[in-house]
Amino acid sequence: MRPAPRRFARAAALLALSAGTATAADGGAGSPLYQLFGDPAAQQLLLAARWSVPSSSLRLDTSAGLRGHELRIVSTGSTLRLPPAAFLAGAPAAEAGIDLVRATYRYTLLAEPGWEMKLGLSTHLGDPLGTARLGAADRSGFGALPMLHVAGVGYWSPRWRLAFAMDGLATLRGRALDFGVQVDYLWSPSVSIFGGYQLTDAAGDAEPYFGTSLTNRANIGLRYRF
Repeated sequence: MRPAPRRFARAAALLALSAGTATAADGGAGSPLYQLFGDPAAQQLLLAARWSVPSSSLRLDTSAGLRGHELRIVSTGSTLRLPPAAFLAGAPAAEAGIDLVRATYRYTLLAEPGWEMKLGLSTHLGDPLGTARLGAADRSGFGALPMLHVAGVGYWSPRWRLAFAMDGLATLRGRALDFGVQVDYLWSPSVSIFGGYQLTDAAGDAEPYFGTSLTNRANIGLRYRF
């Protein structure tokens, strides 16, 4: 008769092997397929383009990450409208509308097999109102203030995920909120397609940067991972 410790060790090894095979076959949370969307601990470079309606704007999204740290640059798809005073101050007519670009640094606080949470800060790259040579009394400076950034993603199957991202700021001079949610489908290990919803709201000094009212946009896009 074999010693009991050997029988227990062999049974435990067979049980672990069968459990791992079953998890990989059914695409469970422990499956490597969940990493096809990108491992936050690995180095990655993402490029996404989305088209929005009803504004018919194109929004580009580029991000690079390394071991949970990520830098993201987004063309917001909105245009800063300069006030008439800009032209009185000698601003060129080409600056009547300036496309806004926002940079975000975020860190993956929690990373589980089925979901992730990220926290960071966002800000517009420069304050376009300052380039219009306005009087000091007319410069709000709101566009250069940092905004709180919160993002998350949940995987409910090897090829589908639900993600959201939010930038927000509230001061005595104004408030701003930019919230987006999207559903991604993994077409190949490098390419995914997605559709989503974008909500933007602003008041006070934030209105030149985010609009003067609550806006809602649907969008579709394509993402490529290098």
